[in-house]
Amino acid sequence: FSVGLAEFVPSEAFSTIVADDPEGWGTAQTMSLSNDGRMVATQSKTGIRLWDLAKQRYVGQAALEGRGESAGFLPDRSGLLTADAEKVLLWSLEEEDGAVGFADRQPTVLPLTQVVTDLRVTPDGQTLLFGGTDGTLWAVDLADLSRRRMLGTHPDVACLSVSPDGRL
Repeated sequence: FSVGLAEFVPSEAFSTIVADDPEGWGTAQTMSLSNDGRMVATQSKTGIRLWDLAKQRYVGQAALEGRGESAGFLPDRSGLLTADAEKVLLWSLEEEDGAVGFADRQPTVLPLTQVVTDLRVTPDGQTLLFGGTDGTLWAVDLADLSRRRMLGTHPDVACLSVSPDGRL
């Protein structure tokens, strides 16, 4: 299992972070980079792994029950959101001795009625946006997960993106 990184500036820079895969977690299906470029989360069918890019090492993992579809860091790296079948999981992250890792293995669960196809967090870290296999697009207040609103429908919400100012 490895994560390859390349810079999108004129340079020869490319690095690979390698970790053993004794649990057989397999190929990453999605990858998310923290806003500051220090952390990467990779998600496979059975779990999520955290990588510290500054130290070029693997720092932790957590198991998932369903098939992981998407992941995204909160802008301040205090949390990681992952899509796991018909729920979104909010994992608390903490920094200790300069390394970020899972604060605990019990995430906050946002139960849903559809499989999440993609998720994004607004740049201010206040809102989770996600699309599902039922064609709906939702916004959830991250300070109060019970506050959610449907933004619209589309027959195939396969991926999402948010502009840097959070307006689009």
